[in-house]
Amino acid sequence: ATGLILVTNSTAGTVSFIGEPALLGCVPVAFQFNPSALNLKSNGKWVKGTLTPVAPLRPEDIDVASLRLMGSVAVDPDAPVSFVGCPTTTGMGEVGGPLAAAGCTGLEVKFLRSEVELAVQAGDAVQVTISGVIGGRTLCGADTIKVKRGRVITPVAAQSAQPNTVLPITWETPKGSGIKYVMLTATYDGGRSWHALTSGISNTGKWDWIVPAQLTDSAQVAVLWVEDDTDLAAHPADPELQGTVAVSGRFRINGVTAVDDAPPVSLSFARPTPNPVTTGRALLRFGLPRAADVSLELFDVSGRHLSTLAKGRHDAGWHEVKWSGAIDGGGRARPGLYWARLRVDGNELRQTLVWMK
Repeated sequence: ATGLILVTNSTAGTVSFIGEPALLGCVPVAFQFNPSALNLKSNGKWVKGTLTPVAPLRPEDIDVASLRLMGSVAVDPDAPVSFVGCPTTTGMGEVGGPLAAAGCTGLEVKFLRSEVELAVQAGDAVQVTISGVIGGRTLCGADTIKVKRGRVITPVAAQSAQPNTVLPITWETPKGSGIKYVMLTATYDGGRSWHALTSGISNTGKWDWIVPAQLTDSAQVAVLWVEDDTDLAAHPADPELQGTVAVSGRFRINGVTAVDDAPPVSLSFARPTPNPVTTGRALLRFGLPRAADVSLELFDVSGRHLSTLAKGRHDAGWHEVKWSGAIDGGGRARPGLYWARLRVDGNELRQTLVWMK
């Protein structure tokens, strides 16, 4: 009646599914998601999610690249992915390592917090979903969590700041929180890396920041409200605190005499604008601190190459590329999620965009 046959592979200890995938429905997995966990070592950069499949499927059967939180947020490709619940002395192993077949029960993945904030709304009982592929079939899972949300008031999106000047960081504290102290961090590359601005400070709602000489159009600041830091004593080298994070909009840091095309101090890849793309044209902007060979390519969520947007030698400075949905070899992009990959001198940066038209 289901159009499904299960074949036991006794030697391999696996089960094969034979049938029409569309008739099988999704494979449910247990999903745990906790945006209140703040890893101090990464300055709260990531939000962890743990997927636990039901036997005979295993954690190593999950296609990590296919996973999407709330249908749009991909796993950060730069973040470590680990097995958990392993019956070993370490209790954890990296994907592809010797523990891949050691009876681990779950898979831990990480999402960029700056992207999660855009996809997950605040509320007392928010359902957070995960989808993807496991063993060639569609997986689905959900967790219901409480999401508190504070707000960074200033700096605001598209604001310009100058190095060595005072820029007030102001914030609105999330309601119903027992705050012990606040920590402030900043990113100059759109959320790929975060740098601590303060240790624990009082939750006064304002802190004066002396802007560094980091010329960029992808700066952001984040406020971390710490509610519980008991793990700091137990794991001082890699503590996980409990609290809430709010991230500002992107703003520019320009020199006193800087213009829009002034070279950045490090390789930069700005978030496509607009995003989602509703105008039929996306602007992709990248900055080179020095002349270099560049490759800028566009892919769909399955990893299929769609278009080469820039290729070859480019001078130092900011460069803009417009994409109107054209695909190499002819055809047009359909509405959906896509990602752009910038490669320069062995370095790789990525940005996602949602194409609506």
